[in-house]
Amino acid sequence: MNSRWLVMAKSINTSTDMSLHVRIVITKHAHDAMVERGVSIATVRLVLERGSKTVQTDGLLATYGYVSVAYRVKSGAYVVKTVMVAGGK
Repeated sequence: MNSRWLVMAKSINTSTDMSLHVRIVITKHAHDAMVERGVSIATVRLVLERGSKTVQTDGLLATYGYVSVAYRVKSGAYVVKTVMVAGGK
């Protein structure tokens, strides 16, 4: 496996309560940010599932509560680029 990517398969529920299996790919940078900021994969999944989405230059930004996740959709997978916490690092 390429050390740039950590692949984690998670189930993401759509707004119609149907279970849709979506792959979440966490980049090394995003993983390091998650560890540094104390954000779990469950929180990232929740932000992707329920957060408000804003279109950015190269992807989307999902925000839920105080956590934001920058990601893009590639080949049916959510590729998480970074994770941010409001008021923190």
